[in-house]
Amino acid sequence: MKLKTIKNAVLAVTMAVTLGFSGAGNQSQVANAAEQPELKIKKVLTLPEGVKTPDVNFEFDFNKESLNGNKDEKNINDMPEIKGIIVNYQTSQDKTNSNGELVKETTNILSNLKFPTSGQYVYTVQEKNDKKEFMTYSKVKYRLSLFVSKEGNEFKVTNILIAQIINEKGEEVLSPEKEEYTSDLSTNKFVFKNNYNRVDGNDTPSGKDITIEDKKGFVLKKNVSGEVSNKAADFTFKLKVIKPSNAKDQLNSFKYYIVSNEGTVKKEDTKNYDEDFDITLKHNERVVFGKVLLGSKVSVEETDSQGYTPSIDNGLLNGQQVSTVENLKNGMIIGDEGENFVEFKNTQQTPTGILLNNLPFITLALLAATGIFFFIKNRDEDEEEELEA
Repeated sequence: MKLKTIKNAVLAVTMAVTLGFSGAGNQSQVANAAEQPELKIKKVLTLPEGVKTPDVNFEFDFNKESLNGNKDEKNINDMPEIKGIIVNYQTSQDKTNSNGELVKETTNILSNLKFPTSGQYVYTVQEKNDKKEFMTYSKVKYRLSLFVSKEGNEFKVTNILIAQIINEKGEEVLSPEKEEYTSDLSTNKFVFKNNYNRVDGNDTPSGKDITIEDKKGFVLKKNVSGEVSNKAADFTFKLKVIKPSNAKDQLNSFKYYIVSNEGTVKKEDTKNYDEDFDITLKHNERVVFGKVLLGSKVSVEETDSQGYTPSIDNGLLNGQQVSTVENLKNGMIIGDEGENFVEFKNTQQTPTGILLNNLPFITLALLAATGIFFFIKNRDEDEEEELEA
C-alpha cells in the first residue's frame, strides 16, 4: 500500500472518531438539558357568564423551609430566592372556556435559579391575598421539594415532588400525599383556584325615571297605556333570580326596592336567590335591585295584567335586547357587559279585544271604508238613472 493511501486512511479514521466524540458530547448536553424539568403553577379563575374578566395579577409566595432536612438559618440562607412569580389576567384579551374558567400558567419557575450544591430544597408555596374586591382567593398551601444533582459543572433539578399541606377550606392536611410533579397543563396538580363574584346594583334608588345606577343591577319599570286606563291599578309580577353556580355560599340573598311614581321608595324587602317571589307595580312605578350577583339569571312573568295586553316597550339585559315578554319569562342574564333594564308596557283593550291605542286608526279606516261604499253605491244609482232616461 502506498504511503499516501495510508495517510488518507489514518486521516479519515481520525476525523470519524473526532466527529463521533463531538456528536456524543452534543447528545449528552441535550440529554442533560432535557433532564432539567419545567416548573409552572396552574391558575384557574372561575367567573359567571355576563361578568367581565378583571384586570388582576395573582402573585405567589415561596418560603424557604429546609435544605437537606436542615432548617437552621445558615442552610436556609444558602437556598435560592424564588420571587416575582405571577399570573396576569386582562379584561381585553382573556375569555372563559365552556366551564366559565380562565386557565393560565406561570412562566418556568426554575429558568433562572442557581443552586449552590446538590440536595433536597424544600419550599412552602401559597397564593398572596391582595384583597381585590369580589375575589375569593385560594387557601391552598403546598410543600414543594426540588431534588438537585450535579450535571457537568452545574447543579440542576432532576426531580420535583409536591404535597398539599393546607386544603381549599384552609384546613391542615394531616397526612399530605406526595406526588411527582408533571408540567402538562391538563394534569398539572400544582394548582390554585379562585372565584370572581362581582355584585352591583342600587341600594339608594330615587327619582321618577330609571337611572344609570339602577341599570347596574336590574330595574323593571311599569307603564300603562290607554286613554281610559286605570293608572292606579296593581299589576302583579312573579320574579326569580337564579344565582351563578360558582357564587360564594354566603351570598344567599339580595334586596329590592319599589320606587313610586313620585320617585320615593315605598317598599324594600330581602329575597333569597333561586326562589319565586311576587311584587305589585302601578303605572310609572319600578322595582330596583340592590347589590345583586352579576351573572345571575332573572325571570319575570306578569301573573295579573288586569286584562291589559303586556309588551316590552324597551329593554336590555347584559347588553342583549329584550324583545318580548317571553324573553323575560324564560330568564336573561344580569351582567356588566351592558345595561340591565326593562320598560314593561300594558295596553288597555276594548270589550271586543281592540287595543284602545289603535282605536283612532281603526275608526278612520272604518269611516274611509264607509265613504267608499256610499260613493260606489251613489255612482251605480246615477248610472242606472241615466240608462232609464
